[in-house]
Amino acid sequence: MDSFVSKIFEVRPEQWGLRGDPYLWDDMEEFFSQYTIPFFEERFVEVFLSTYEMFTGKPLDNPDYIYIAKYSHGGMSSGRIAPSFWKEKALPLLLKRLTKLNVEDMK
Repeated sequence: MDSFVSKIFEVRPEQWGLRGDPYLWDDMEEFFSQYTIPFFEERFVEVFLSTYEMFTGKPLDNPDYIYIAKYSHGGMSSGRIAPSFWKEKALPLLLKRLTKLNVEDMK
C-alpha cells in the first residue's frame, strides 16, 4: 500500500504563526496527497517552496505577513500568513517527519 507525502501534515502544530496558517497547512496537505513515499527531502523542499509561492503569491523568503482573502474567517490576524512560521517551524518539522516516513518505507 502506498504512503503519501501528505501524511506528514496529519498531526497539526500546537502553535501557529497567524490565523491564516492552518488554512494554508490544509491546502499544502491536500496538494502533497498526489506524491508517494519515498520522496526525497531535496525534492520536497523544491516542491514545498514552489507550492508555498503558488498559494501565497510570495516566495518563502519574503519577510512580510501575507494576506489571503480565502483564509480570512474572522479575528484580528484572520487571513494572514506568517512566513517566519513556515520557514522556521513548519518546514523543518515537515522535513523531519518526511525523513522518518522515508526510512519507515524502506523497512
